[in-house]
Amino acid sequence: MTGKITSPDGRAWSLPQLLSYRVEWSDGRACDAIELEFPVTADDAAALSTVTRVWAYEEGRTVFCGVVDEVTVTLDARGRTANLSGRGLGARLRDNQVRANTYQKATIGDILSLYATPYGIFRTNGAIKNAVSSFAVDSGDTAWQALSGFCRHAAGRVPYFSPDGTLMLGPLETRPSLSVSDEGVISAESRTCWYGVLTEQVTVDRSSGRQTVEQNAEFIKAGGFARRVTARGGELVHAAEKTAAQRVAESAETWKTLSVTLPGVFLAEVGQLADVKLENLGVSGYFRVTDVTSVLDSGGARCTIGLRKENV
Repeated sequence: MTGKITSPDGRAWSLPQLLSYRVEWSDGRACDAIELEFPVTADDAAALSTVTRVWAYEEGRTVFCGVVDEVTVTLDARGRTANLSGRGLGARLRDNQVRANTYQKATIGDILSLYATPYGIFRTNGAIKNAVSSFAVDSGDTAWQALSGFCRHAAGRVPYFSPDGTLMLGPLETRPSLSVSDEGVISAESRTCWYGVLTEQVTVDRSSGRQTVEQNAEFIKAGGFARRVTARGGELVHAAEKTAAQRVAESAETWKTLSVTLPGVFLAEVGQLADVKLENLGVSGYFRVTDVTSVLDSGGARCTIGLRKENV
């Protein structure tokens, strides 16, 4: 993998051969992240204090585009090395709070013009056709909360960033494009976690007393028992607010998960639907790729793919 860093005044540096790296891709629940270690000269060390953007490439493909969070230069028995860490472009939206705004009918164009473009997010993929009536962004919400909240209410999905910094708005694929089997697996972990998964969510309207009930029938059948009651008021649909159905669905994402580590790097894409057949773990079925972590260090090159159970 190769890398490039830039400063706000337009200066750019191609990074020397990397000593190690770690690149994390996420499905929007967290921010993409990168950590690089490389040798530097004294002149390079001084210049590193000015850099704010970082890119990484693998065989001509952009595998990371984001902002620099921290640079540390170390002088020890190994010589002079730098450790650079950063986050994907989603950091721009997560780091900036916005003022309150209310829309009679919000469209994706409205949202992007206020909560994406001003923060350097220009490339998008996919479309959201539905508008959200009486949509409200509260003072102190972040630009990310405004954007992701709109996408959740309008289309029932969470946006995320592709490795090259494109904001992905479209629906996830419905056919498997990835196969995961026992062959070549370094390690695999199957996890079932009942804690935090809801069987029932009740939302009560403060003004009318009307309640909305959403249940997770599959989890109830499996013996789960966890009920939550929340209250809401007014007609506005707040960006940070979640419906009963959204709360139940979000809680179920941690119920059945899988982690598989394979030799190599960048072996899967976030959002892919995987056909899993891990006979040695007794796991099979369809799983959604939620995160991909590619690492190169003294232990070699390896890719850890995080997946959650998907009913297709």
